[in-house]
Amino acid sequence: TGTDQTTRCHALCPASEAWHEVGRPQVHGYDMSCIATLPNFSFVSGAEEKVLRAFQAPVNFIDNFIRLTGTTIQSLDREKLPEGASLPTLGLSNKAVYQGEKVVPEEERHVKDQFPDFYFTPQVLKEPPTEETLVQNTLWPELHKMYGHGYELYAIASNREGTLVASACKSAQPQEAAILIWNTSTWKQIGRIEAHSLTVTQLTFNPTTDLLLSVSRDRTWALHRLDIGATAEDLRIERVAHSDKKTCPHKRIIWTCTWSGDGQYFFTGSRDKLVVAWTGPNWLPVGQPLSLPESVTALASPVMAGGADGQITIAVGLETGHIHIYSWSTEYKLLKVLDCESAHHLTVNRLAFNPGQPELLASCSQDHSVKIYDITANDNL
Repeated sequence: TGTDQTTRCHALCPASEAWHEVGRPQVHGYDMSCIATLPNFSFVSGAEEKVLRAFQAPVNFIDNFIRLTGTTIQSLDREKLPEGASLPTLGLSNKAVYQGEKVVPEEERHVKDQFPDFYFTPQVLKEPPTEETLVQNTLWPELHKMYGHGYELYAIASNREGTLVASACKSAQPQEAAILIWNTSTWKQIGRIEAHSLTVTQLTFNPTTDLLLSVSRDRTWALHRLDIGATAEDLRIERVAHSDKKTCPHKRIIWTCTWSGDGQYFFTGSRDKLVVAWTGPNWLPVGQPLSLPESVTALASPVMAGGADGQITIAVGLETGHIHIYSWSTEYKLLKVLDCESAHHLTVNRLAFNPGQPELLASCSQDHSVKIYDITANDNL
């Protein structure tokens, strides 16, 4: 997602051995701010509006994705999916288009509807789509809108099963800084967490348990356990831990956080140029904080357990655009530095490791670029 008001899907195409944009699921009227992926080719996104929107891929996109990437997909119920999606003139919601649906000829359309960008035509792609095809024929239909926030969306995350989504918006007071919990089977709000007094800057679920970690501009982090009951509406929320401003190593805004792959540790990064590791059961700092040359704006760790020697890989993105790769057990060991030539020229906004290929790291930045690196090699892909 980006400030160009679009959500874009990229994939590795074996025919060209390169990464290409294969879909543009959302073309919006607001700057996009956050996204959380869900199972079965679906996602929830947030923009500079008060509404969360959920999407799922149509059949035509899935067929082309399989054709372009060689991926095999078993679990989708194709019969219930629409063929594509179209965007009504002056609208913000993608409408589903089903197979066999009657299309009004262009000469019979109302004058306000005679814009080809908004009409879906099924495509059979054997090579990456062109810009015209991306804009017109790779939209995903909108499943649901979720209302509840009072200000622009800022952070969103989903749990490992994709059954829960947590979201937060910009705020200058505790009531509006609340984290809302949504059930993805009903798209209803089933929980509310008030743990911070200012904007929540990032949310992330533990990869192995039901813990939700949040960090905020108020210089604190909070940890909650979310237990789903017998029904979709039954959610029990328990506060597990919360940092104390007086004793916390961070003295300025905490911008980012990430879990280790085994779920035993989490890391926080802040404007005061520190990365701190924390562990349970009391969730206290482990070892000495890592001091960086600039503000820490993004963190990521592979979604897998540590190596045979117990080392955890962690990527650190900085305000300057540099990315530092470390290994950690109780002390940090620098493995690699990606400078402005290989990484970014402006602030790193987010980092993420590929769940299936932990050597692949993706980054996005305020310099409007997305890059993918093989951290075991010398160059980015």
